[in-house]
Amino acid sequence: MVNTMRVVKESAFAAWLIVAVSAAFYSYDVLLRVAPSVMKQELMLHYDISSAALGGITSVYFLSYAAMQMPVGFLMDRYGPKFLLTISGVCCAVGIGIFSMTKIVTVAALSRLLVGFGSSFAFVGVLKLASIMLPPSRFAFVSGATMALGMLGATLGDHVISNLLVLEGWQNVCFQAAILGLILTLLMLFLIPRDVHKREDGNDTASFQEIWKGTLQLMKNPQVWLVAVLGSLSYTPLTLFAEHFGIEFLQIKYNLSNITASSVNSWMFVGWMIGGPLVCSFSDYLNSRRLPIIFGMLVSLLCCITMLYLDMTVKSLSILMVVFGIANSVQVIVFPIARELGGKTSTATAIAMINMICMFSGLLQGMIGWLLDYSQVVLSKAAVGRDIMLASYQVAYLPLPIFLLIALVVAIIMKETYGMEGSSS
Repeated sequence: MVNTMRVVKESAFAAWLIVAVSAAFYSYDVLLRVAPSVMKQELMLHYDISSAALGGITSVYFLSYAAMQMPVGFLMDRYGPKFLLTISGVCCAVGIGIFSMTKIVTVAALSRLLVGFGSSFAFVGVLKLASIMLPPSRFAFVSGATMALGMLGATLGDHVISNLLVLEGWQNVCFQAAILGLILTLLMLFLIPRDVHKREDGNDTASFQEIWKGTLQLMKNPQVWLVAVLGSLSYTPLTLFAEHFGIEFLQIKYNLSNITASSVNSWMFVGWMIGGPLVCSFSDYLNSRRLPIIFGMLVSLLCCITMLYLDMTVKSLSILMVVFGIANSVQVIVFPIARELGGKTSTATAIAMINMICMFSGLLQGMIGWLLDYSQVVLSKAAVGRDIMLASYQVAYLPLPIFLLIALVVAIIMKETYGMEGSSS
């Protein structure tokens, strides 16, 4: 009996360790995603490009990431995460390595495309591992905790990279990120069992026919599309602000240095780190997915308007960013909803389908860059100096509160899914 209990405990520890290492890889992927926002001025100078052009380069990441989500979900359900996560790690490391060395805009865009391709496997892979190796009651917590680790990567991107840029330059920072990616890849290669995907319910993996049938059922379910739209629109404060031009906006509005603005911006990621595990656990406690999302979207909308258009002290703004991040972290609840809609055979497919639509929000970075450049031209006749830039940013970010308002409406009208696993059938 003692030996049996010891085996169970060791098995549980190994399962949590494997999920944790994979979640750390997702955190690394988020760091790669947000890095250009910290290096904005350096990259524009290096490539001699405009804000809109830089937005186009950075948004390429989301193009490959989003486009790969359905294939990723399908492959995860069929072949499991070990091989796919290993390949994705290599792609991320090679992509950021190329980005650190090139001076050609096209090559830089292609390297971001490769990083996006590699990153597309990370989040789905973690949740697939969690669905296989951990009890179902821990899935919502793991979803939130994984997202929290992702926000840790974003926070490191803001704090660490902004300081390293001064000491070493952006190209050395990117090269070091490539080395870190290779280390995480080796850890996943050696830790994740080869046959981990065969452990769900003690059976072999689902067949292509079963997965395709489940995928068609998901695509016919209007609730899946509502949740996907909700997830995408509620994610825009990160993809369009905190991970894009948010740092420069804070510099201009509050006359801050790059390091100070990066620090203030990172408080939104800290809010996500705090909120991610809490909101999912709170959702389980309430036996509801809708109620936390509705409340979170309402608070996010109010925080967004305040941040963009009202004046406040830097200290008050930092507090607001934390509250904004905690409220906005209810977005992660869409992934427990995805599992409940997808059932056992289509877990990764459902998660990937919703994650695909969520990440399409990043493609709007180019739109924000275009609005910024266009509004500067229009407003140049009515203002001078710093006022032009501030007004241009406030115009460019007008879509953000609109997106959050739409997300709030969708959260109100969608159906409750708590405890309804496989409701797409």
